[in-house]
Amino acid sequence: IVRIDSSGEEKEILKIGFQAESNFNYSSGKFVWDEFRYDKRYQKRSFSVINIYNLKNGTYKQLTHKTRLFVPALSPDGKYIAAIRVDLSNRSELVELDAETGKELQTFNNPNNYILQTPSYSNDGSRIVCVAVNKNGAALIEFSRLDGSHRIVLDFQWQQLSRPVYAGDKILF
Repeated sequence: IVRIDSSGEEKEILKIGFQAESNFNYSSGKFVWDEFRYDKRYQKRSFSVINIYNLKNGTYKQLTHKTRLFVPALSPDGKYIAAIRVDLSNRSELVELDAETGKELQTFNNPNNYILQTPSYSNDGSRIVCVAVNKNGAALIEFSRLDGSHRIVLDFQWQQLSRPVYAGDKILF
């Protein structure tokens, strides 16, 4: 991770580990990313862990261990992390973690077992949008942090959808 200041000077902040897909997210002076890990004893078993770095005080922490969490996104206040968990039966879930401890705070219901990708918080932190994929293509799905409900905001289609982000009350992708 490299910081480029206003004069164009580059400073290496941190070297990160291997990622299945290049991804990190920034908010409130912190950034998070996932890294691939092998089980030290059983090399065929692998994990994806969540890491956080605080730019304000220069501290790094691996928040999760032996997890299968991907594409983390920080809430606007930097207190929470939304990530996608994929279990060993390939079930996909949106989970929310405490950004300080890595403790899982809530799991959002995904009754249709959509393959969820690339979560992003709304500007006020009350909603999380993700790409949802199934046999009918890709859609945008929005989850409410308040009651855990979800709704499809853009129906399934055969169009590449990726990395949705909020711009006010609108969603860009």
